[in-house]
Amino acid sequence: MTRSRFSLLGLLTDIRVLQIIGQVIFLILVVLAISGLLDQIFSALAARNLTPNFTFLQNRAGFEIAGATNYTPDASFGQAFLVGLGNTLSVIIIGLVLTTILGILVGIFLLSRNWLVRTISRVFVEILRNTPLLVQIIIVFFFVLALPPSNASITLPQEGIFLLPLRYAGYLAVLVVGWQITRGLAAEDWRSAITFPLIISAIIRIELGFSVGSDPVTVEMVSVPYLAVLVILAGLMIAFWRTPTLRFAFIGVLIGQGLGLILLNANVIPAAAARFELQPLFYLNNRGFYFPVLQTTARFGLWALFVVVGIVVAVAILVYFARLKAETGKSAPSLFYPFVSGIG
Repeated sequence: MTRSRFSLLGLLTDIRVLQIIGQVIFLILVVLAISGLLDQIFSALAARNLTPNFTFLQNRAGFEIAGATNYTPDASFGQAFLVGLGNTLSVIIIGLVLTTILGILVGIFLLSRNWLVRTISRVFVEILRNTPLLVQIIIVFFFVLALPPSNASITLPQEGIFLLPLRYAGYLAVLVVGWQITRGLAAEDWRSAITFPLIISAIIRIELGFSVGSDPVTVEMVSVPYLAVLVILAGLMIAFWRTPTLRFAFIGVLIGQGLGLILLNANVIPAAAARFELQPLFYLNNRGFYFPVLQTTARFGLWALFVVVGIVVAVAILVYFARLKAETGKSAPSLFYPFVSGIG
């Protein structure tokens, strides 16, 4: 008798037994609560002569679902439920794939030697990891509510007309030509040291000539940009005047710029501009984020095949000639590459 009492007290004082008893009691309470709730629901439905069933799933839905291909408003609620379930699963699968890729990239960025990339990744990880998910959901929720309605969406870029002066293309061409010239010169060559300063000085003077030709000359315009350019040109003249070659080059640049300004102000070279019409590509509002969908044409497969074949041929040619140069020490002629690519 004494042993049985001690064994019963041992079971009642065992923490594992108490946890099991507590879980059983909690389960019984949950079952009782659910059964009482269902009893009240069925009683209320019976008082109104309503029978709970799923026949309403066969009724006409009467609404549209965005992104559904084989669904129309004439479909049933059951079909609408299946379409919504499929959309949810597709969003979950795409989200899992994208979050996995993002997590791998951020993990790689955390190991980067670049301080900026490593710090941004660290801040991104710490904010998302140390912030409760509920707080993130609330912030996103209020951010979405703060967005404008669909009829006043935020568009990127804004609609409008963009005028690009054609002389900018000339500036870019001159800079590219100057870069090509200086690339073939030695670092200590005087021409590589003055090419870009002279090109930039010419561009500044031409733009100042445009501003003078289009806007009335004011004291502020003369005092700020023109005096700065005059000081720069005077310094260049003093620096270059001791060397005859540089002196004549500088004089030639000044004469060319002066003639160019005269032609521009005389409208011999008009300030033409290319007209571009901008249309929004992205729409952001409180109903979602809309972006253009890429549509493939009938020849997309053939084009993709040519792209893949071209990449394979280019890689094969690169590997072959790299091995040939490593074995013989000689490079193939420049015209030989396009010839082999054309045959391939």
